[in-house]
Amino acid sequence: HIAESIAKELEAVITPQEEDVIQRIPTNNPLAYDYYLKGRQYRLDLKWDLAIDMYSKAIKQDPGFALAYLARASLCSRLFFTKGQEYQMSGSWEGYDSLAKADLYMAMKISPDLPEVKYAQAEQLYWFDRRHDEALQLLDEIKTRMGNNPSFFFLRSAILRRKGQWEESLKDMQQTILLDPLNAEGY
Repeated sequence: HIAESIAKELEAVITPQEEDVIQRIPTNNPLAYDYYLKGRQYRLDLKWDLAIDMYSKAIKQDPGFALAYLARASLCSRLFFTKGQEYQMSGSWEGYDSLAKADLYMAMKISPDLPEVKYAQAEQLYWFDRRHDEALQLLDEIKTRMGNNPSFFFLRSAILRRKGQWEESLKDMQQTILLDPLNAEGY
């Protein structure tokens, strides 16, 4: 494993949580993984219809690919929350909440221990239900496992902003930008 070799060379200490992430294989299907990666790129390129299509193809190739369900759930949640206003959609935003909830449910059945599952739960609590405190509680539970993920800090910043906790929100937004300077949206 490349990550382990690099860590050994740098004499870095790998925590048990990091070891778990290194060892975890999201799918054994290379075509499903390729579709998933294309979906991630399309999302960054703001081609969200294409991203959803790629995530759907990844799921069709590997119905046990939890990260593909979570990626589609996240994007569908965002589309529903914004009513498609920040992206010119080819269709209606209606129904994306149901698809997002169904995808989260499938991911929870497949890999309930993934930190990304709790992240998606927090996202939906924030975007669909406006249950900010519960969303923050879930994020606090996974902070040590997602501490280098810009999306984590972006979501946390948005929730804190809604709660009027401006200083803490700003710190998390700055962390988002530090982790990924070319992606201030935290996708």
